[in-house]
Amino acid sequence: MRAAAEPLAEIDCRDGAELARIAWHLGNRHLSMQVAGGRLRIRWDHVIVDMVAGLGARVSRIEAAFDPEAGAYAEAATASS
Repeated sequence: MRAAAEPLAEIDCRDGAELARIAWHLGNRHLSMQVAGGRLRIRWDHVIVDMVAGLGARVSRIEAAFDPEAGAYAEAATASS
C-alpha cells in the first residue's frame, strides 16, 4: 500500500556539510524527516521552511508520499518484541 501524496518541503543543500547541518537542526526539533537521494523532505511547515531557508538551503514545495526515517530505536524495539 502506498501513502497518499501530501504537501512537503523538499530541501536541497549545496554540499554534504550543509545537508548534515540542516538535518541536525531538523532532528534537534524532533521533526520527522525523509532522506530522498541528496535531499531532505519534511511535512510542509512555513515556520520550519523559513528557518531552513535562513540557514542557506533551497526549499521547494512538492506534493509526494512521505516516508520518513523510522528512527534509531525503531528496529531495536521491534527486535526485542
